[in-house]
Amino acid sequence: MANSSTKTSETRSSDDTAREIEREVAQLREDLATLTRSLRDHGTARFDEAKHRVEDMSDEAMAETLRVVRDLRKRITTIERDLEGNVRENPMSWVLGALGMGLLFGLLFSRRD
Repeated sequence: MANSSTKTSETRSSDDTAREIEREVAQLREDLATLTRSLRDHGTARFDEAKHRVEDMSDEAMAETLRVVRDLRKRITTIERDLEGNVRENPMSWVLGALGMGLLFGLLFSRRD
């Protein structure tokens, strides 16, 4: 009889151990799922943060580009007005200069056979 009660006690102990292991495995699965959600949420938050920073940098770069283009347009307009004024004040100098440049390029690029 002592032998029978020892086996029953061992069976209960094994069953208790198996149930405890199953509870621990279930708890580990739950902890792993929680950790996975936390990592995903953290990664999503970091991605969104980086995305907003890139968008801000892109907006700043676009604004800077537009500012530079406006500045260049003003400079080109000023140069064009100055050049036009100079040509109107000294037309003969410009005509002679253009003629000289034409002769120079003609001599440089003429074919000599």
